[in-house]
Amino acid sequence: MRIVKNFKNTLTYLIISVSVILACCIVSCSPRASFFPGSYLKNDRIYTNKAIGFSLLFQGSWNIMTEQKSFTPVGKKLSLDLSKLGAELLFMGSTTEGTQGTRAIAAHLNLPALTYAEKIRAANTSEVSADSGITEFTGALLPMVRWEYWTGGFHFVEFFMQIETYNIRIAFWASNETFTQFIPIYESMIRSIEVVSPTVY
Repeated sequence: MRIVKNFKNTLTYLIISVSVILACCIVSCSPRASFFPGSYLKNDRIYTNKAIGFSLLFQGSWNIMTEQKSFTPVGKKLSLDLSKLGAELLFMGSTTEGTQGTRAIAAHLNLPALTYAEKIRAANTSEVSADSGITEFTGALLPMVRWEYWTGGFHFVEFFMQIETYNIRIAFWASNETFTQFIPIYESMIRSIEVVSPTVY
């Protein structure tokens, strides 16, 4: 099952989780195309977001989109919905084979990672077919928690972290067989996250 052919259903699920961000947001922001601009260097496989202040090293061959104009139609809608709430779809993408997906969302909520993860999990209970629960994620430079679950025919893992006053959630998903093979890679990529000096835009 190719991720790119099933991206619409996956992003529909993601739109549902926007409601929890609405409940958490404490400030009203006018919609903009990008609050936290980031970039992906394909040759180096590095995603950097200087506005928030972190970088992530991808392993393998990924097509990562960081600009709203490059997103799929459903991705553009999700991006706009998040933007209206003061949050942002930082990036979305898939492996070149189209068998694995990823995306990152940032929100200026100033919540501990565990609190944020619990709110997201509670808001999506009805959409999750199976749930392995939230657990501490060790070995990373930042305190993190991970949430593993199944929805829409895909096996997901989300990593939640707080950088300064920003809450970040980065997800990877695939079919169950592919996920089992690549979960060590997802975890290794998340452990590569480094905090960098933020840049004011």
